[in-house]
Amino acid sequence: MRLVYLTFLASLIACTGEQTSAPDTAADAAVADTPEPLDAEAVSELPPPADTPIDVPKPPVDVQDDPGPPPPPDVQDTIDDVESDICLKPPGYCDDDNPCTADECVEPIGCVHSDKEGACDDGSVCTENDFCGLGGKCNSGPPIECDDGVECTDDACDPVDGCVHAISAGFCLIDSQCIPAGTRIGLDGDDACKVCDPAQDPTVWGNSEAGYLCSIQGTCVGLMFVGAKACGDGNGTCEDGEGQKDCAAIDTVCGGPGCDDDLGCLEIPLPNGTKCGGEACAGDTFHKKDFCASGICQDGGVVDCNGPDAQCQNGYCAGVGCSVQPFAASTNCTSGASNTCVDNAWHPQDYCDGGGSCTDSGFQKCTSDNSCLLAYCSGGCGLEPMPAGSVCDAPGCADACTAIEASLCDGENTCHPGNTSSCDGDFCAGSGCTSNCQGDNAACCDTDGDNRTCIANQCADRATCGATCDPNDLLDCQAGLACVDCKLQKCPEPDGWRCYQKFDEDDGWFCED
Repeated sequence: MRLVYLTFLASLIACTGEQTSAPDTAADAAVADTPEPLDAEAVSELPPPADTPIDVPKPPVDVQDDPGPPPPPDVQDTIDDVESDICLKPPGYCDDDNPCTADECVEPIGCVHSDKEGACDDGSVCTENDFCGLGGKCNSGPPIECDDGVECTDDACDPVDGCVHAISAGFCLIDSQCIPAGTRIGLDGDDACKVCDPAQDPTVWGNSEAGYLCSIQGTCVGLMFVGAKACGDGNGTCEDGEGQKDCAAIDTVCGGPGCDDDLGCLEIPLPNGTKCGGEACAGDTFHKKDFCASGICQDGGVVDCNGPDAQCQNGYCAGVGCSVQPFAASTNCTSGASNTCVDNAWHPQDYCDGGGSCTDSGFQKCTSDNSCLLAYCSGGCGLEPMPAGSVCDAPGCADACTAIEASLCDGENTCHPGNTSSCDGDFCAGSGCTSNCQGDNAACCDTDGDNRTCIANQCADRATCGATCDPNDLLDCQAGLACVDCKLQKCPEPDGWRCYQKFDEDDGWFCED
């Protein structure tokens, strides 16, 4: 920067130096205008640049030739250059070692780990078919089956070692057989000196304690069976010497200890029916009395005290058996339908009667005696006005000759009767006037004296002179006219039945003018 400044300053001084004399020629002027270069010594004597810039006139510049300052770099290009560096990483840079995520690099965010379906390993050998779930978590599959089918093993699973089958306390597992602790191979000889002793080794027969009688021959001394054979000192063999067997150790829920000179130690069964357990509550389950039968304790079974549970009572175990507690009479219950609408009828809340039963409170049918008020059921019965213009009374007949239009609701609660109108010679039946008289002359309503009758099943005025008539209906013709068969009698018309007024022997039937 200093070198640029000095070079510029040297050029400036050269350009602004004083002329000592005017040039004689154009060539001299050109030479005079050319600055002489400064030598190194002169440059070194120039003053350093001041902190405050110096305003120096600038030579004119041709705008067309001046390219101007360089354009600023494209901002987006710069951002793209920066963003593109985010994912310029070595392969595997975004790998999070989670099989339940899909790993990728996304500009301009960087590493993105999204959930992925598929199999995984939850790190425990106690589950199988583990699977990926939400949040990239490996969900454990169902547990593996560790049941070995052996009654005297406690089956479990260790997350690292897998299934383990520990021999249950109080048992030996020898040659795949479950043997209770204290059991001996036999009662006589070396077999009597081999015993299941889990404390020694639950997988093999252990050696009996020294002095145990290893012979079936002996004598009872109280509850001690004594003989001349005894197990050696922890060597598992039967040897000569005084041996004894404590029969008092025999004690079961349905038998007591006994000793017999011929049989040795034995169990004496308790009387049948002797209680051996039960008669106790376990939650709301009552265990009935267990009892002895031939020296074996029989399970008396259980009773579920919740059996009588209902809306208005509760069954529970009361120590010596099941009991039932009725709920208070104010307790809500439901007998069929309660506190609800069924077929536009309100069924109010039912209540317990205090004795364990639910009392039906009945129901109220939601009805209305006002045809302009609609009955409804919603949390009880209610009434709401029918829309204005709703028919509240169907059209019908005010009398035999007068029809009445449908009555309409006013949108509140009033039914306005419909207008009446005359049937004008017809008659009223059903919902209004009709002319279909079906041969009933009396049905048609007269409008001017006795002038209406039923002709061809339609109400009509009685026939005038010369008009057709029905010979079977004498009322077809107007009063004073007769219905004449013009085929047999002389008429102005050649045939047919017609109404005529007069008869002349010469001219026949005719109408009087």
